Amino acid sequence: SVAISILLNVAVYLGMSLLIVRWAARYKVPANVTALPLFAVGYLPSWILWALQPLKDAYFCFLIVLFAFAVDSFVRAWKRPAGKRAASIIGNGLLVLFTTHLLAGVRWYYAAMAIVAAFLVCLTILFVRQGGRELALRVCVLLVFAFAMTQIFVLSAGPYCPTPIATMMQPWKLKHVEEPVGVRGVVNVVEESRRNLDRYTSAGTVIRSGHRTEDTPAPVKIASSRSNTPALATKSSSPATSAIVTTTQATLTNTTAPVAKEVVKRPLNPFADDALAVAATGLPRTPKQRLITGTAALLLPRSIAVRLELVSIGGGRGMMWFAELDTILFDIVILAVIGIVLVSLRRGAWRDPFVWYLIVMTTAIAGAIAYTISNYGTLLRHRGMLVATAVLLAVAVRRCVDERRQPLEPSEMPAP
Repeated sequence: SVAISILLNVAVYLGMSLLIVRWAARYKVPANVTALPLFAVGYLPSWILWALQPLKDAYFCFLIVLFAFAVDSFVRAWKRPAGKRAASIIGNGLLVLFTTHLLAGVRWYYAAMAIVAAFLVCLTILFVRQGGRELALRVCVLLVFAFAMTQIFVLSAGPYCPTPIATMMQPWKLKHVEEPVGVRGVVNVVEESRRNLDRYTSAGTVIRSGHRTEDTPAPVKIASSRSNTPALATKSSSPATSAIVTTTQATLTNTTAPVAKEVVKRPLNPFADDALAVAATGLPRTPKQRLITGTAALLLPRSIAVRLELVSIGGGRGMMWFAELDTILFDIVILAVIGIVLVSLRRGAWRDPFVWYLIVMTTAIAGAIAYTISNYGTLLRHRGMLVATAVLLAVAVRRCVDERRQPLEPSEMPAP
């Protein structure tokens, strides 16, 4: 029932807050920095809205935070003395695998990106001054760990995982797959995801191009019905724009070329109840247009993005004020995180692999959302994944600054 769903959402919210507080307390992160992720988790309007409905968003963001902290704990466990680290490595490793299973079962695309980013972070355990046996042990553990993560991902994602992605995780099945894999396969999956979302053009909150980002009509030659001389017409690459072009052919003389006169009628405004959506010209088609319109819708309040003619978003059923408030608070949180990160990176926080994991995941999920999602309501829901990793950056970089003042552990000291 709805009551049980709300109860579960409250439970995962408390679990997420507990993880952040305990992790920050372990590394003595200042309380004012810890308050930033707690504010984002507890007071962003969209997070409150999703938590009061039977939706999976709150639960999935909890998994994002749990997976990030599990990866960090797994990597840092290798810094402990050899006789005291086995239990911590095994426990945190199992937690990473279990969280991978849960992530892939809900949203396979996030789990795929998280596996790649986590593996890059785990590679740092190899860059230490250790003996031959120690290095061989770490290599073996890392290979087994990577194999387990990829196979759990394929098993958990099941039929929802596209064939090219599953084949990359299980390369021994490559000869049985006719679809392209590798970079080309990933690009095809992304484009197919975008096309699937573009089919819902009847939705009121479709993210359409503004006048600054719309397609420029390209002149093409068509055969004239009155003569063999080609005439000029306008071809619009936007599927939502049906332009009616009437061409009148000038009188042909021996020295005068045919002249074409164009009369272009724009379609009726599909969002007549919203004056700000008059600039609607159709869905963006090129990658550049998709990134511009998607990024504008993701980061800017709708009223500003529409007035700048970057996007055209209508509908909303009277709830656009809610989306505006959520975007403004989202921007404040992101700007605060950027400020903390820039200051801390100059003080040496860039040396921590966990910081780079969060930066890679935040950037990757932001780009994926901006490029593939063409519905404003869907974008607001998925923006929570971006917030979940972004706010952890503030805590992670401050931990690194404070740790630089502490002496090295025995396993981190250079070998004699």
